[in-house]
Amino acid sequence: MSRAQVCAAIVFWGSAVLCTYIYLGFLVLLSLLAKMFGRKVITGDSYVPTVSMLVSAYNEGKVIMGRLENALSQDYPPEKLEVCLISDGSTDATEAIGLSFADRGLKVFHYPERRGKNAALNETVPQTSGEVLVFTDANTQYRPDAVRKLVRHFADPKVGLVVGRLNFISDCGEAVDGGLYWRYENRLKELQSALRSVLVANGSIFAVRRRLVGPLEGDVANDFQTPMEVGSQGYDLLYEPEAIALEKSASDQREEYARKVRIILQGLTGTVKLLGHIRGKRLFFFLSHKFFRWFMGYLQVALLVSNAMLLSVHPLYAVLMACQALFYGCALVGWALQDRPSSPKVFQVPFYLCMVNLAALVASVLFLKGRRLAKWEKAETAR
Repeated sequence: MSRAQVCAAIVFWGSAVLCTYIYLGFLVLLSLLAKMFGRKVITGDSYVPTVSMLVSAYNEGKVIMGRLENALSQDYPPEKLEVCLISDGSTDATEAIGLSFADRGLKVFHYPERRGKNAALNETVPQTSGEVLVFTDANTQYRPDAVRKLVRHFADPKVGLVVGRLNFISDCGEAVDGGLYWRYENRLKELQSALRSVLVANGSIFAVRRRLVGPLEGDVANDFQTPMEVGSQGYDLLYEPEAIALEKSASDQREEYARKVRIILQGLTGTVKLLGHIRGKRLFFFLSHKFFRWFMGYLQVALLVSNAMLLSVHPLYAVLMACQALFYGCALVGWALQDRPSSPKVFQVPFYLCMVNLAALVASVLFLKGRRLAKWEKAETAR
């Protein structure tokens, strides 16, 4: 082999090993660690601390009435549940709808100028009274026992944050399979929870001890920053799959792609700002679960280019190139069939992986160009 081909072989096999580790090796390793060192979760089903549920909204007039009705109907002692609507510069009926619930104890915090979700939360949190804060979104519906299932874990003083489970529903309210990727993510959360260290939260449903919540950065997602800071203080972070939130799935893959770009851009921003808070096993989880995956798009390009340079070296590389071609061919078919939810998973999975990795690649470029994101744009088809 020439020197260029030797370099190509190093790049190819290095990229192949890293890709395999990111999607399979980490899962296997985490399963082994959870089996060897995992601890049983202790819950206090009779533990009912005071709770403040914070519903963040911007022009959510289409869905906010149902959300507030759902929040106020939780199976939780009313005198211990404070529901707060945070309207960040809404110009539609969001504030007015919220005020119509005032006689049921709802607190409305309306800020005329739209500054971003975190700025609104920073101003609102000091005005709430709950020992535990539950963060949620305007387009989310909780199962009646969701808050109770979340907060029962705080009977253990070592627990600082608890993440619930998000399930997707269709327009008519029927359950929607989140797909292989979503089941994979939930499995990682379960294993991390066994090790008492869930990496990130889900903005639709997570709870945290009030005294552990600090000021939020304007351009970092609160479900990224808060777990990082709570974990750095030595508290346990758990996943509670029985605390269920329901959310309409986005039917437009272009919206899903744009959402992924925003999430990863905020994640990269948060990494730079919060790197000092990520230590020990959480650093290992972060690198394996998030950071390396954000650069999968570059690894895919490296695999393809280096494979092409090695075609003349050995027949094995021709077979591997054919496998890559088949994978991307399936992804293209998945892209063509994206508006058909019943399309075979053999096409859906490659398409979704390529879409997510392209979003990560674009987000990394935007980050390097200095782009930051403080104001979240909602997916209309998820309303």
